[in-house]
Amino acid sequence: MGFMAIRRSRKHYIARPKGSSFKRIRPHHIHITAATLLTIGAVIFLSTGVFVAKKTMVVHGPNPATVMRGLAETKGVTSSTATTAPASSPSPATIAKPSSSLPASGATAPALASLVTAKAYGIAAGGGLTSLSQQELDLYFTQLKELGTTWVRWDIDWNVVQPQNQTHYNWTPTDRVANTAKKYGISSLAIITYTPKWARSSACVDSPKCRPADMQAFGKFAETVASRYKSSVTHWEIWNEPNYKAFWEPRPNSHEYAELLKAAYLGIKKVSPSAIIVTGGLAASGNEEDGSRSPLTFVTGLYERGANAYYDIVALHPYTYPASTDYIAWWNSWQQMGPVRDLMIAQGEASKKIWITEYGAPTGGPGNSFTVDQFDKFTYGSDHMSENAQAMLASQAIAGYSARTDWLGPFFWYSLKDLSSNRDNPENFFGLLRSNNTKKPAYDIIYREAHSLQ
Repeated sequence: MGFMAIRRSRKHYIARPKGSSFKRIRPHHIHITAATLLTIGAVIFLSTGVFVAKKTMVVHGPNPATVMRGLAETKGVTSSTATTAPASSPSPATIAKPSSSLPASGATAPALASLVTAKAYGIAAGGGLTSLSQQELDLYFTQLKELGTTWVRWDIDWNVVQPQNQTHYNWTPTDRVANTAKKYGISSLAIITYTPKWARSSACVDSPKCRPADMQAFGKFAETVASRYKSSVTHWEIWNEPNYKAFWEPRPNSHEYAELLKAAYLGIKKVSPSAIIVTGGLAASGNEEDGSRSPLTFVTGLYERGANAYYDIVALHPYTYPASTDYIAWWNSWQQMGPVRDLMIAQGEASKKIWITEYGAPTGGPGNSFTVDQFDKFTYGSDHMSENAQAMLASQAIAGYSARTDWLGPFFWYSLKDLSSNRDNPENFFGLLRSNNTKKPAYDIIYREAHSLQ
């Protein structure tokens, strides 16, 4: 499909299709600060072994800085005490409950049935879909149908749609994706995200991950997008990983994001009152010196601003690799979902669900292959999981998800297919399918589970 290597902000470097918007790379989501990732061969020694942060493409996954700090603090011991979050993560009891009523804007709350979306599976595709030809999109959505998934998560990048000024639009790529998803009967979770240069804050003009200078301008764009696609898209995710510095520059700030969320919510509801608004999927991070914040801390900040009036669903990206979902530690983002849920209940919002809008693990790269819970000397940006380990993580995640569907909505795996067979970058290997379309062991796990719902 003509993929090329390219730098990406958060997950700092990545491979993406030519002409597409930047796509992040994760768990590598293990948040390593941008400065750390840009230090070639930076090595962090822990009592449990050695983690190495290299200048490579680490975009999807847990924040490396968080995992490394957590392992250093706990010395690799998995005990009940390891589940305690850092003191900077507030407890639900410390937050004053704000009003959750909607403003007098004419917007109406979504029907409860829409919020209690049944168990379902999707694929997180990111910005790459908008660069595909119609023939390539037909193949992609055919493969989604064969897999049995019923959702696809993809970017509507403001920086791509309106790159020049506020009056010029390029709708051709996004029209193609929205229409193709509708044609194949796949529900879209569309991410309205990022900032064109002309609309960025003066503090970070060189990056599309820079926050908008004017949140109302972003809200107007969201309104225009929702108006155009209201017949094909009903669920809108606002930004991507706003709690992570690589995706919200110059520094993550839950109060700033609350303003952007409000502007987008009111704009979308103005033209599509029954639309469902999803928070930007929150990265698997702790509270780091670069401003990155844990999901619990970030959602706490949203409640402090009363921003819960402007979303219907909370989205999380609980990447764990190389750890299992059951590894007991405060930095294990899968286990952070429970405290976020407790916070929502404490705020009187038990009816709102959490959606897992990204989860996965890479199976290739220039480094070594690891098994689940094998931490010693794992190098982020180089090492990866074996294909069997990826399958084990998929199985564990599905089991954990299935046991909590009373408060978890759809589960999105990142991603459908490897970007290429080039082993220079682990970001190329998050797929359930290899680049030659052959199936990895994890494919069959998702396939069986997805088809069991049909």
